[in-house]
Amino acid sequence: KSSDEIVAIAAAALTMNVSMIKLQEKLQHQQTELTELERKLINNHSQEGVNMLKNAGVDNKDWLSFVLLHHENEDGSGYPNGIRGDAIPQSAKIISLADRYCARISSRSYRKALLPNSALRDMLVTDKEHISPMLIKCFIEVLGVYPAGTFVRLENGETAVVTSKGESTTTPFVHSYIGSRGDVLIEPLKRDTSKAHYSIREVISAEHANFRLSMQRIWGDTACL
Repeated sequence: KSSDEIVAIAAAALTMNVSMIKLQEKLQHQQTELTELERKLINNHSQEGVNMLKNAGVDNKDWLSFVLLHHENEDGSGYPNGIRGDAIPQSAKIISLADRYCARISSRSYRKALLPNSALRDMLVTDKEHISPMLIKCFIEVLGVYPAGTFVRLENGETAVVTSKGESTTTPFVHSYIGSRGDVLIEPLKRDTSKAHYSIREVISAEHANFRLSMQRIWGDTACL
């Protein structure tokens, strides 16, 4: 893709839900079912988002198109236009993938967040009618089965956080921050999980990860971006 389209994808991904920020905050803690008004706001938020962006001076056609169409599905069951297949821009499909993934790894008042690897597996199983399975597989190839930021327990007993992709989608590089005896390491240690001694034994949730380090210690200044 051209650099201009990549910028449009990034801009659309950051603004796709701009019209329902307040509603999202409310739904985050809501225990009851959606009201008719809330359903209407959700179904209309793509078009309303486009309207807000236009009013703010955005005139990039790709950006606006991707925001409008990021809830369309391969089988035509999406909204706002119910279009299907090749009628949906691939870039809008990519944004939809990211949106679905982020929703799964985010907790709600009515459900816990899925672990990253479980979220990817769930997308393959439950979203295959809505998103091209090939696109989901490409998404997984880019992120890896254990995306950056995933907390894991290694075969040697260390606790680590995934920091980058490795030779395969299942063997990322990680940085251990808790030793095999449960002691906090003075400096994070880079490990290659393709090595048997450092292979991933299990994925653990953020609340059980006991992560007390600054992300800057691991990712450097890019963690501040």
